[in-house]
Order: sequence, then structure tokens, then C-alpha cells
Amino acid sequence: MSAKIKICVFYSESNHFVRAVRALRAAEPDSELVVMAPPEYKLPEELQNDVDSFIKSDVSAYSLKNPGACLSLVRQIRSEHYDQFAVMFDSTRLRILASLSGAKQRKWCRVDGRIARLHGSLPRVLACVCAKRIWGTLVYSLMYIAVRVFPSHQE
Repeated sequence: MSAKIKICVFYSESNHFVRAVRALRAAEPDSELVVMAPPEYKLPEELQNDVDSFIKSDVSAYSLKNPGACLSLVRQIRSEHYDQFAVMFDSTRLRILASLSGAKQRKWCRVDGRIARLHGSLPRVLACVCAKRIWGTLVYSLMYIAVRVFPSHQE
């Protein structure tokens, strides 16, 4: 008999959190479903039957401005050895966190309740961030040149 799949749902403030947890439970009914949330978050009563365990993260907020908090959160997530890690949004910060989670499968929960896979390793995620930054700078520069070199003639 194989061991239960261990899934972590990382809480982000959103209107679709309950729907996402229920969708993950429906997709993997025999799994161990864990919700990880900030210390001040209380699990809604309506999710009590859908969640196997509730873990409070060590930090309330994390960002690259506070690397200690980020490192603490990543260590806490990796220490649980999740098979799947789910986030609420497909944002850069959550993609990086999912990549660092150590989970074999990474997912994000769409607003409509569907579950989508997050593809890419940490180097790929970071490369995409750099590519988006370069592309944005290039587009802005071209618009700036267009406005400065070809001014509109209004009389």
C-alpha cells in the first residue's frame, strides 16, 4: 500500500481560498491536505472537514526585503516534505516560493476553482523574471524614444 500524498495549500488572502481547498480535496480525496497560513489567520468553520491539518507559518509576512523571514518560511515548508504544493495565485513571488518548497508537483488555484500546474524549476522562474524585466524596459524605452523623437504637432 502506498503512502498518502501530502499536499500543502499555502494561504493567500483571496475570495477563492475556500473554493481552492475544496477543489484540491475533490481532486485528491485520499490525500493528506494541509493548510499553511500566517499566525493571525483562523481556519473557517466551513473548511474544518476538508482539511486534515492546519499549520501556522513562522512569519506573518515575507518579502525579499526581509531575507530572514523568507528563509524561515522556506525552511518550515521544506521540513514537512510535501508531495504537492499549491498557491492561490500565479505570481512571481508565489512561483519562487513553490519552486523552493521541494514538492514534486506545484499547482496554483485559479479563481474559477480549477487547479493548474506550475511549471518550471527555480532557475527557469528566475530567468522568466529577468526576461520580463528586460522586455518591460525595452518597451518603455521604445515608447519614450517615440514620444521624444516624434512629438505630435498640435496647433
